[in-house]
Amino acid sequence: MTLVRLLRPLPAVLLLVSLLAPSAAAQSPTYDSFYVFGDSLADNGNVWLTSKLLHVTPAPPPSQSPNRTYFDGRFSNGPVAFEYLWERVRKRGAPALVPYISSPVLGHKSAVNFAFGGTGTPLLDQTPG
Repeated sequence: MTLVRLLRPLPAVLLLVSLLAPSAAAQSPTYDSFYVFGDSLADNGNVWLTSKLLHVTPAPPPSQSPNRTYFDGRFSNGPVAFEYLWERVRKRGAPALVPYISSPVLGHKSAVNFAFGGTGTPLLDQTPG
């Protein structure tokens, strides 16, 4: 009877430990490097920076609305999806996602966007990227 009496609180103790212990499955993985390839849906400023480096004035946005149509050189009115993704999965202290043109020298641990708006796959595509 003494063994049964000693083991009686065991299920409650195991339940308490399992609830208080941090779950490894609940923790999402974090990363220290991130690379993006794509077109205008992923470009966070490469085309805009290239046009500035070549002293070409970018065309005005096609919209006549009073709202901002392009956000800081992107082909969107805000950050692109990969910027939101990188914010969710990066390690604390990891660098922000930057356009490749702004920093062509890459480190081992960095977040770089190689996407260029207008990039296509045809044989005669003249858009860099």
